[in-house]
Amino acid sequence: MTKQKLTKAQEIGLLFEELQSFEDTDFLYISPDIKELRNKVFYVHTRLETSIDSEITRYLREPYKTFKGNKEKRQEMARRTYDLLEGISYSKKVNFIEEKKLLDMDLIQKLKKLNTIRNYFSHPRTFMDKLNEYRDDNKFIEILRFLINVYSEFNKLAGERLKEFDEEDKINSD
Repeated sequence: MTKQKLTKAQEIGLLFEELQSFEDTDFLYISPDIKELRNKVFYVHTRLETSIDSEITRYLREPYKTFKGNKEKRQEMARRTYDLLEGISYSKKVNFIEEKKLLDMDLIQKLKKLNTIRNYFSHPRTFMDKLNEYRDDNKFIEILRFLINVYSEFNKLAGERLKEFDEEDKINSD
């Protein structure tokens, strides 16, 4: 009997099925709606960590704001800062932002809350009781609203920061 070669799509499908069977029999199984919430929490957390990195980079670039150099050199400095930040935990970054008063305290508290929620999903064995609370529709809605709120607030801030970077580039490229 010859084995039929699978297409990449078929292989991916089979691998997903196998992983799903692991997940379905796991004693830490969480329901599909809670898994979807987990995905949203992870997405917002990851996306906002990138924005946090931008805020720290902005702070570190401040002394060089009027540096008359080419745009590529300033961008290289930002890339090197991002490389440095890659190895620093989310909570340490938020603590740094708090210490330097780079953001409003209300937003900093939201970033800390987001990290707490992410930790619940990252460590289900420890926090299964917390995850089970999200089965309540009101609690589920509360978390979704929170994610939208903190994401929107940071998006607004990011838009303002981009305008500042554009102005800085115009000033320093003359």
